Amino acid sequence: LFLIHRSVNQESSDYTGEMEFRDAKRFKQSESSSDENSDDENGIGKISLLDFPNEILFRIFAHFDLASRRKMRINKRLEEIEMATEYRYKELEINVDGSGVTFKCDGSEMKMHHFEIKEEFERLGKNTHFDNVVYRSIAPVDQDTAWKTKFLKATKIEFDFMALMAEDLPYMVKNKEKIIVVKESSISEDGLYWLYKRMSEDKLDVKFVRIESDDCETKWEFRRKINNLDYEEEDYFDYNEDVIEIREGNVRVVINGIIAGRRNRDGPCFISFEIVDEVEERNRKEEEEED
Repeated sequence: LFLIHRSVNQESSDYTGEMEFRDAKRFKQSESSSDENSDDENGIGKISLLDFPNEILFRIFAHFDLASRRKMRINKRLEEIEMATEYRYKELEINVDGSGVTFKCDGSEMKMHHFEIKEEFERLGKNTHFDNVVYRSIAPVDQDTAWKTKFLKATKIEFDFMALMAEDLPYMVKNKEKIIVVKESSISEDGLYWLYKRMSEDKLDVKFVRIESDDCETKWEFRRKINNLDYEEEDYFDYNEDVIEIREGNVRVVINGIIAGRRNRDGPCFISFEIVDEVEERNRKEEEEED
């Protein structure tokens, strides 16, 4: 085992991958080592990161954050090692504005241009999983990068982006496992119905989607569509019912805040879609009956 530490601040722009380790004479240097790899006055040997065997590099790379990984792509060999390493992070926060895109992930931070995002997300999608992704955007529509999140693999993703439309739904649900939360958006009843049908036909991986919205008219139109009702069947609705639950097959739909002007609600209005696990549902009901 070697005690390894960085000899150059990895946050600096001129970081070249050089590292130091104690007891350097015990390490067999490769032919690529330069003559400058000699002990300093403290007895600390210097060696290029490229002199390490791949087995050691894989262990080193496994501990890198997003910013460090990007800076370590200094040649083909290190790029291949990075891409062959599996990563998992807790949270990725993406902030988009007119000047670029800022990433914050488990303590690291980096800034990128809009045109770099597609390639970066494609890279991350091949070997990186996030427990939670938060996407916020105040960028003009032509500079937005929201659709590129389809490459990211995540358990949960939250969109805080008011310009989201029905046509954005296909990329929002791609590669996402369980939960998608959309803040106030412009998703129409047709988009909501598309999502409902795809989930009911088991054509999506996602198990839960929640879309926050105060648009009561869109919710009414979606409810008519899902129940196949026309405008002559208005009596079907209970106008005093502000929260509605609809169960069709394995999909549970909850519409919260369907009555315009209703005050004193607990939390934001929303519509949610959930794939119901029959076994879990049965166990839950049995537990409730026992209580």
